[in-house]
Amino acid sequence: MSISLYRDNTNLSSLIKYKEKYDTYSSYSIISNSIMSYIKESELYSKDIFQNRIYNLLVQTKEDNDIIHINALALDYLCFKDIDIIKTSTHLIIDGLLTLSKITGINLINIYLYETYLEEKQILIKAIKEAKEIGYLNKVEISIFTDKAITYNDLNKFKFLFCLESVANIALIAQTGAFSKLKKEKNDSLLISMTGDIKNIGLYEVEVGTSLTDLIRAAGGIKKEHAIKCVFVGGFSSKPLSENEANRLKISYEDFNNNGILMGNGIICVIKESTCIIRVILKIVSFGISISCKKCFPCMNGFVAVKYYLEEILINKATKNHITIIKEILDMIYLYSLCEQIKLLSKSINNTIEMFESEIFYAIENKSTMYSFYEPEESVE
Repeated sequence: MSISLYRDNTNLSSLIKYKEKYDTYSSYSIISNSIMSYIKESELYSKDIFQNRIYNLLVQTKEDNDIIHINALALDYLCFKDIDIIKTSTHLIIDGLLTLSKITGINLINIYLYETYLEEKQILIKAIKEAKEIGYLNKVEISIFTDKAITYNDLNKFKFLFCLESVANIALIAQTGAFSKLKKEKNDSLLISMTGDIKNIGLYEVEVGTSLTDLIRAAGGIKKEHAIKCVFVGGFSSKPLSENEANRLKISYEDFNNNGILMGNGIICVIKESTCIIRVILKIVSFGISISCKKCFPCMNGFVAVKYYLEEILINKATKNHITIIKEILDMIYLYSLCEQIKLLSKSINNTIEMFESEIFYAIENKSTMYSFYEPEESVE
């Protein structure tokens, strides 16, 4: 078992040093049948709701006007994986993008970021400019667009669509010496973003088959030694797991699929017992509002209505009927919205409400949430 906090210690002013350090095993430098064979055999998938194998995406038939699209919009509430990758592994991203270009023969690459993440955009712009100045990009053109130029629904229609983590993983395969003659064995690993109420939030490189319990422990466990209320695996596209369910889970696509869980964008969000689940659900609903393309009525208005009724519960103006109404709205979103991402999100929210219905009823009946939004600071001795 191998778990390590992932950090690429190169910085934006040292792309030349990055080349000097990794060029021998750079995925851009060693594109051959061996890397394609390894990608075909490894557990490397696109981290989205479709979970396509990266190999299958890479070998699709090309057309003259094809563009490689990079989804860096996986910045869910409570989950900041793409931010972490951009800030800690920028040159790994550049290397991976060039790898995709060389394998596919496509020289145009578009990256999509949230408009509000100005710092991350500037980091990427600086890295791309530096790579161009030293001739590392060759004929490859990399452009950055914000979410104002694209919707989730439109993004998922692209043929060559990769997530940012997949791009980094392709370069990571080579960087860790997978093709070195001195290294005959290479265990598959995944980049997992640990977030929520754990002590050490961050990006972890995890050997496939590692237990979720060991990963949570390696991330420092939960804050203040509370019990675990639930765990969201793969972002918020799957139902939350109880502590017992989480204890039986291993980090692998096979185990996830066997338990009806999507790997999604590789995010694991741990919620401690004393966290108010109503406020967690409200954050997930707010995320649903933020990614809505506003093209269909159920999604456009449904999440707004759910947010209204949740806020009524928090300000002590709700009745038990509010829960029934919320569930009916979420069912409507699931049945009639156009976007698969929205369907899965609404189903996950409904599953969370059902799992913690007693806590929500408590808030309605007692005109006060079971757990406070604020907790007293730990005393410093």
